[in-house]
Amino acid sequence: RVLIIVTCQDWQSISSIEQSMDFNSQTFNTVALYFLIFVFSALFLLPYVRGTLVWLISQTAWLKYVWYLRSLPSPPRHWFWGHVTDMGPEERYVKRIIQRQIDFPDLYVLFFGPFFPRVIITNPDFKKILLKTAEPKSSVYRYIIDWIGDGLLLSSGEKWFRHRKMLTPAFHFDILKSYVPVMNEVTHTLLDMWQELADKGTTFNVFDYSSLYTLDILLRCAFSDSTSNCLMEKDSNPYVHAIHGITSIPASRIRFPPYHIKWIFDRSPLGKRFHNYIATLHDYTDRAISKRRKSLLEDSGSLSRKYIDFLDVLLSTKDQDDEGLTDVEIREEVNTFMFEGHDTTASGLCWTLYCLATNPDHQEKCRREAREVLSSSDDITWEDLNKLEYVTMCIKETMRLYPPVPVIARDLSKDYDFSGYKIQKGAHAYKQL
Repeated sequence: RVLIIVTCQDWQSISSIEQSMDFNSQTFNTVALYFLIFVFSALFLLPYVRGTLVWLISQTAWLKYVWYLRSLPSPPRHWFWGHVTDMGPEERYVKRIIQRQIDFPDLYVLFFGPFFPRVIITNPDFKKILLKTAEPKSSVYRYIIDWIGDGLLLSSGEKWFRHRKMLTPAFHFDILKSYVPVMNEVTHTLLDMWQELADKGTTFNVFDYSSLYTLDILLRCAFSDSTSNCLMEKDSNPYVHAIHGITSIPASRIRFPPYHIKWIFDRSPLGKRFHNYIATLHDYTDRAISKRRKSLLEDSGSLSRKYIDFLDVLLSTKDQDDEGLTDVEIREEVNTFMFEGHDTTASGLCWTLYCLATNPDHQEKCRREAREVLSSSDDITWEDLNKLEYVTMCIKETMRLYPPVPVIARDLSKDYDFSGYKIQKGAHAYKQL
């Protein structure tokens, strides 16, 4: 489509142009063609122009509200990027978030670009109001739906209640007890590696090892994958490489506003890498589900393994109508379990170690209690867990100070008035824990 615009200063210039033009048949046909292109282009674009105008008019109220939010408490921001440049995984950003809890005791607003505000709730009383409601989960979670699907984390309503009820048996104490020997085995591997590094005086990142440690346990407990050895294989294992690579991508996407548009993100190098990781993870899960379903059919539902794993529960569970989960639903729940379980648990473990290291008196009390409970044994038992009372208190206090999931995001379905702060329906509210 070509659009030619000729501007002239006055009628005299038009006259001079006409005199200089040789209006033969070829010139006339060319002008006529351009005119027809212009007319048809205008007719083609008219619905889009009209739609754009209608959209802009419909957004007038929201833009006014965004302008109102600019008057609420907010940290200093860039005129265009907003607070995007303030975000990141580094320690200074974590400290900045903690400081903002002090600087803004009620709430504050962060802007992702000029027109995409997020209301951060910090006042405990305001949080209680939202926590008592059934507000829908934030649309920000859509950035991971291609990966984990519509499982317990992202689903809502009837589907959420059905799946929640069907998955409850997977977390029964009798099933969890059988996982303790698996955890002991992987823990010994981790401690041996740390001991070797300590003997050499080597500095290392605790989180990297903790993440492999928790992933190894989940693979063994979810799939009974006895060949899993994430700590030794590290990123040479395609599944481990994919799950480590994909974990940080959603956060990177959030920090770059153009990637909020799916069409742009999917065609970017980061988006292509994201979908390649998804293909690897889904392929692994699909093969595991297919293999286990076939094994259960051949064994008439009996189990030859030492314990029932997460996949066994998903394949055998039934709802009140005696309907089971489809393979797609099972994959969604497994991927949700792996996403929610390994990274958050590793984060909780690292923060606990950090708190103990910075509070040596409490660390020593935990060490004495563990020695008393374990005595001469190198392995912990299910019964020992209830005896580690002081260790449990330290873990819970760490979770209070540094929760692995520090934010709960919701899209507001109605207007709220928090002591004069008017938050409008449709706003994105983040409850800072």
